[in-house]
Amino acid sequence: MTKLFNANNQFIEYMKISLVSDKNQIIANIKTIEKYLMGDSDNDFDIMAKHISHGRVFIAYKIDGDFHFAPSRFIGYANNTLERHKQNPDKHGTITTQQITRILGHSNIYSQELEDAYKTYCFWLGKQPSKNNRSYWCLEDEIPWESGNSHFFEGGRKLVTHMKIERNSKVVAEWKSHATLTLLAKQDCPLWLQYD
Repeated sequence: MTKLFNANNQFIEYMKISLVSDKNQIIANIKTIEKYLMGDSDNDFDIMAKHISHGRVFIAYKIDGDFHFAPSRFIGYANNTLERHKQNPDKHGTITTQQITRILGHSNIYSQELEDAYKTYCFWLGKQPSKNNRSYWCLEDEIPWESGNSHFFEGGRKLVTHMKIERNSKVVAEWKSHATLTLLAKQDCPLWLQYD
């Protein structure tokens, strides 16, 4: 254990965080990311979404057929959490990228398909992707979830947008000047509107 002091000269304990050593540890960190994104804490969601939108190197993985993205700098450290990541003064993307490459057996590369999916994912997170050049590894299989535990989290976020049709005020005014509204009473129906 190493003794460290923060900016206010307060003592904090720090235990060196080791790199992931196998694919199972990478998947465990991916599940941690998903729990932050689908959990109850808005703060955890915002911090993780910021890490994703500012990243440069990612593992792309699928959940329910959609691509999600995990930054190598986060998933490259074993049993990582937001708190451990924040307290890790030794975190470095180059080191984690090399380790993940060793584990997966191939280098990260640029892919236009994954780049487009990444931008869509950032939009879903409500974040603007950075202007960084990005590269990706792609996990072939969907992330396995514990049996009996589907990937549904209470309070999950989903960005929904709606289209609104703006009316041309000149057309509306022209129509109103020529239209007359006639109210017709009918025995079966109390009121009918008819536009001439």
